[in-house]
Amino acid sequence: MEKAIAAAPKDVVYKVRYLPFMLTPDSTWAQLGGDVRTKGVNKTEFYDMKFGKDKWHSFMPRLEQAFAGCGIESSKVDMNGNTGPTFDCHRLMEYAADLGKEAEMCEELMKNYFTEGKTICDKAVLTTAAEKVGIPDAAAFVAGDQKANEVRALYQRQRAEGVSGVPHFLISAAGAKQRPLELGGAQPPQAFLEAFEEVTAR
Repeated sequence: MEKAIAAAPKDVVYKVRYLPFMLTPDSTWAQLGGDVRTKGVNKTEFYDMKFGKDKWHSFMPRLEQAFAGCGIESSKVDMNGNTGPTFDCHRLMEYAADLGKEAEMCEELMKNYFTEGKTICDKAVLTTAAEKVGIPDAAAFVAGDQKANEVRALYQRQRAEGVSGVPHFLISAAGAKQRPLELGGAQPPQAFLEAFEEVTAR
């Protein structure tokens, strides 16, 4: 998407908004018990349980291809570490959006999870990531529950509108009354450029 925006006509202003979506429901994490909510569970063990070993391994070439498109070598993709609930990540993203730091916060969290093997439900990890991006009062925010209601409302709205996976892109022109054009899954720059052209021509 970023490559498409860089290549798109410069007479249009492009604004990117990251919306919360949780692939794994809270009930699943609750069933795992223990300190999963704060420390997570081993990625490979969780993916084996959720998808089946053969199935999730079949995802890897496509994932590595997507990373390569972003300039990240497959050798740097880290499947070590833990996965866990992302609710606090989404709270942090909403706070960062208020401060105009949404894109930087998203990039830092993705880097933590996909290339550094960090557990992004660990409040210490989130605090460090937020401080690195320049989020004020990061520790207090992560420890609290600010933005929780907003995240829940946005998540429920995405579910109600039929979103079932990530990434999922909703593309529309400012003030447009038509339903946004939707792109599901990782897409090449050309797909975005065509979508931009379509929505601006409506």
